Amino acid sequence: MAVYHLATSLAARGQHDECERLAEAAAEQARALGLLREQAFLFGALGFSASRRGQAHQAMQYEQRVAPMLRALGDRRNEAISLSNQAVYWGNVGRFERATEVYGEALALARANGDRVIQLSTQLALVQMEFEQGRFEAVRQPYRALLAEAERIDARDMVVEIHTRLARAHLACQDWDAAQRSLEQAFAEADEVDPSLRGNLLALQAALAAGLGRFDEARSRLGALLDAGTDTHWEQVAEPLEAAWLLADVLRTLGDPRAGTVARQACELLRQRASALPEDDREGYLQAVHLHHALLAWA
Repeated sequence: MAVYHLATSLAARGQHDECERLAEAAAEQARALGLLREQAFLFGALGFSASRRGQAHQAMQYEQRVAPMLRALGDRRNEAISLSNQAVYWGNVGRFERATEVYGEALALARANGDRVIQLSTQLALVQMEFEQGRFEAVRQPYRALLAEAERIDARDMVVEIHTRLARAHLACQDWDAAQRSLEQAFAEADEVDPSLRGNLLALQAALAAGLGRFDEARSRLGALLDAGTDTHWEQVAEPLEAAWLLADVLRTLGDPRAGTVARQACELLRQRASALPEDDREGYLQAVHLHHALLAWA
């Protein structure tokens, strides 16, 4: 399992080529030795790397191989995680009914196992799917309820994630005070829990400052994410398309001509990701997800 942990660590740091070389070689060795559990986890590492690269369909294909292996091993907890990862794909391509069905399977497994952490993460993903359809006001109370549960079971990574998502929903609803509180809570532990969230949090802080008319502060936040050529450091950001949308919107508010450049870069990344999908899924990916549709409409 040491190779699995090293591979996922490499992927989390954006070193995807190194991750994939290591995991593919180790997975082949595990297959030759009949080590099903090791093979399943290494495929999971490859799926994680593909997901972080924006190769959504490839990530889902890995998970479709992983879930039956875990089922054969009787590992219902990680089978539920694998099903949830598959559901993420269906939601991202606009197949929300299919995503809800697969999330339901994952949630049933987690409940049968009495696993509160996996139940919580699956419920969070279901709420996030509502957010991705542009239902910003509707998701705020469910997020708050999930936050209370995450705090109760001391799931620190999910506490940070929910605060981050709540901040985004509050901003969309122009609830500035609530957004500020959520951002402060997320920043308090983000670097320790998931450093890749920092880029998204800085973008959210810039958007909050711009919304409040604190334009110098907004420019300062942007400076941490944009270099002299206005390239966004995609590989360092957990959700680059969302960060780019926020940055472009702030730059537009500030009258900064780089707004168009950032939006075009994000659209190029969006179209690149769409081109890697099966043809039947491309339209849903570009149009059914609110953020994707908004980026294309603007740029």
